Amino acid sequence: MIELALSFMMATSVPTPVVETFAGPIEGLIEQNISVYRGIPYAKPPVDALRWRAPRKADRWTTKRTAHEFGAVCMQADPKGDAGVGAERPSEDCLTLNIWAPPRGNAPYPVMIWIHGGGYISGSGSAPLYDGSALAARGVVVVTFNYRLGRFGFFDHPELAQLKEGANFGLLDQRAAFQWVRNNIAAFGGDPGKVTLFGNSAGGESILFHMTSPGSRGLFHRAIVQSGLGGRNLLKSSASVDRDRASMPVGELRALKASDITAWGTPSLYRGFGPIIDGVVINGSIEDTFRARRQAPVPLTIGYNSFEIPPTGIGGTEVALALVGHDEKQRASGIAAYGGVEGYEQNIASDALFRMPAIRLARLHARAGHPTWAYEFDVVTPSVSTRLSGAPHASERAYVFNTLQTLDWSTDERDAAIAGNMADRWVAFARIGRPDTGSAPWHRMTKVRTDVFSITRAEKPRDTEISASLSRYFRLP
Repeated sequence: MIELALSFMMATSVPTPVVETFAGPIEGLIEQNISVYRGIPYAKPPVDALRWRAPRKADRWTTKRTAHEFGAVCMQADPKGDAGVGAERPSEDCLTLNIWAPPRGNAPYPVMIWIHGGGYISGSGSAPLYDGSALAARGVVVVTFNYRLGRFGFFDHPELAQLKEGANFGLLDQRAAFQWVRNNIAAFGGDPGKVTLFGNSAGGESILFHMTSPGSRGLFHRAIVQSGLGGRNLLKSSASVDRDRASMPVGELRALKASDITAWGTPSLYRGFGPIIDGVVINGSIEDTFRARRQAPVPLTIGYNSFEIPPTGIGGTEVALALVGHDEKQRASGIAAYGGVEGYEQNIASDALFRMPAIRLARLHARAGHPTWAYEFDVVTPSVSTRLSGAPHASERAYVFNTLQTLDWSTDERDAAIAGNMADRWVAFARIGRPDTGSAPWHRMTKVRTDVFSITRAEKPRDTEISASLSRYFRLP
């Protein structure tokens, strides 16, 4: 159904006027009064000798480039129906971005750059879920993009260390996309001086890494972090994940087919895979950087969903706790903090990985004097309410993009109203630096005010506070 609607939309669209950029001339499509440009290269294909190298600037083209179709998704396993992955074929030649721009009448517009999630192993900027049309219609330029995933994006090796380009090639791709936007987005009606990063899960955590990485400073001016982890322990080497491959010469590894590398199996974020402390992009933990007040001093909206993961969702409570440095010795005090075993077992995984890190970082950012807003997304539509006790991980995405039509379950008028309001608030944050739409007040977090704005199906959103017992257990600032 979604593919049919997209085919109809493209069939009834007309070409945009050619846009002259520093990269070259580009033609997109006008779809329902929004100019859409798909599959624009922002870096050279990271293949052959450029596999496991920092991204290189894409060659300029001189003839008109028709940006009508999405580029390939980055190499990853079969998505098996994952709504966060587009339908395009996987390839190493995947570093492309997509733009949705409103009519030029009121340009320049704020820019919103979406970083998709997927545990650093899956996802793409081309998923229908991330269609930027509804946000662009509210007066922003929306950018989505692909970045290298899995072992193509996060891999260290003794030979690579000598190049001093680090091991976080996926994060370097993201930075290259930001740089492309800075240099070219004005041609599409965007304001390069008013860029908001927003992302979910691994995309949200990526934003936190950019907030703590000096090399990304100045490339964005606001940040929205949706379920962005932020408190887990990071590896100083991927050798524990890829011990056998670290002993192979890089030349032999680069000679392998991409499919040979994916055949090694899919690494897991919850087993230690992901961004690495490499001394180039990442110098230490996110929390330590926030505590030292060395993060980017930008307005921040940060939040989590009310029931991110069930107790057995990632291999058990012990897996979740190990990622954030908890162990069974703390179980007794945790049970006491939650008021019993049931509360502990139901909530500890979600709280340890998502909820408490978000609150901790929000409080640290606010205490550093930076504008900060925190939220909890607690929307469960009636059609699935008997199966869910709260809003699961990533369920807020369709509300942010106002793309409820892409969901596999039915929604109602209340959901549509919530989606419209969330899209309005996210756009308001991009425009004025605070999620203020003139409706229910969302209070800014301060050194003394630490409540969290709760987004629910209730007519009036409410503020919530963390109990004193949980604050002590998680040592919240």
